[in-house]
Amino acid sequence: MSYALKADSAGARAASWLYCWDKAGNLTAQDGTAATCPTTPTWTYNDASRLTSQNGSTTGWSYDKAGNETAGGRTAATARTTPGSTWFHHSALGLASTTTNGVDTGFIREPAGTLNSMTTGGESSYYLTDATGNLLGFLAALAPSLAEAMRTIREKAFVILGGTLLPIDRITANTPYYSGKHKRQGMNIQVLTDPFGHLLWASPALPGSPHDLTAARYHGIIDALTKAGLKCWADKVYQGAGGPVRVAFRGCRLKRWKRRHNTSHAKIRCAGERAMATLEGRRLLRKLRCSTNRITDVLKAVLVLHHAST
Repeated sequence: MSYALKADSAGARAASWLYCWDKAGNLTAQDGTAATCPTTPTWTYNDASRLTSQNGSTTGWSYDKAGNETAGGRTAATARTTPGSTWFHHSALGLASTTTNGVDTGFIREPAGTLNSMTTGGESSYYLTDATGNLLGFLAALAPSLAEAMRTIREKAFVILGGTLLPIDRITANTPYYSGKHKRQGMNIQVLTDPFGHLLWASPALPGSPHDLTAARYHGIIDALTKAGLKCWADKVYQGAGGPVRVAFRGCRLKRWKRRHNTSHAKIRCAGERAMATLEGRRLLRKLRCSTNRITDVLKAVLVLHHAST
């Protein structure tokens, strides 16, 4: 990555990050205001790609015969954890958070260590990477709320409502997280998709024990769809939702017209199932091992990245 730009809602520059590199891949300059690299590198290296100066300072760097750094100016041991007023906190996956003048910045990573999102001051920034972990894009946007998503949803002919369980690593004693339907611990999320199976909105995560219909009512999905007058296709578990929610008939010995209705209903609803399968297929969501308080933020990051990549 050589340049990242953060823009406000009007498209104006809010912040930027410039990184300059030499042909050997060494960082030669870093700036938060400039748009182009300086003519003269501010970080210099010797023929062995060892850092010898930084911002004009050549004092403090020394290496042994094996090339290991034995002293390092601004990159000394204390500077690596506390440069100036910033503290770095690491986990097994890499940098987990930083603290500068009492302000925390948290980093969420996938199990392989790939950076997924960054949160500071209540604002989240999301990273889009390719299969090899290379950064493709930097997104500074929050996943839409239900009210914001309804502005797009109102333009659709109908929507598909579904619920799923994101597995977590809680023990069976945590009954609020145990789903009787799925027979495992997890977090319940509700999803709205368009008729073609494109993911439109995902709810905040709830403990896995509530019924899907209860969760949908808790998030205000049924009321929002009723107010918009928008038809909605859903699974049998939403029977009794009322309003615009359409479900299949229950029972084993159904009349022929009811069986035909269930067949056509399943054909429509399968697009929503594909969208949820795509969401569940994200490696980060296959089994969540982070705090349950952070799962909604993780889900928002995945939703924004999903929208950016489709």
